[in-house]
Amino acid sequence: MAAAIQCLLCQVATSFLALPISQVVEVTRPLPMTRLPDSPSWVAGVCVLRGSVTPVVDARRLLTGRAANDAPNASERWVSLRVAERRAALAVDAVLRTYTLSEEQRDLPPLLASSAVVSELATLDSKLLMVLQGAHLLSKDALSDLEGYARGR
Repeated sequence: MAAAIQCLLCQVATSFLALPISQVVEVTRPLPMTRLPDSPSWVAGVCVLRGSVTPVVDARRLLTGRAANDAPNASERWVSLRVAERRAALAVDAVLRTYTLSEEQRDLPPLLASSAVVSELATLDSKLLMVLQGAHLLSKDALSDLEGYARGR
């Protein structure tokens, strides 16, 4: 059985995400962002966060393939996560609360399809949670490409 983990619960459309607290750096309001040509569709762009060029991942597009509305809503937040030696901001519709997922809540059958980003499924009340692994949001190649953009290629 899996051990209990402390998570940050977030919402994206009608889906609920659990982000392990050990990977969360901070939660911020959206910042000015620059879109990049030829980046993966789920990379919304880059911003300057705490002095570093940081990729912004659109959680809705990453998980559903559909883009969020262009107009930000008042509860939209970016969750800054550790990705390798860098950070990435995950754009979510809302940050709900912290929560400890117990062993019983995490004792579900393995995922039917392999996913690098969704590590496992869990339950909270009658809701299904996707537990994300921030370290897998961006590949090493994508991070290298973003560093190239930051240096002006």
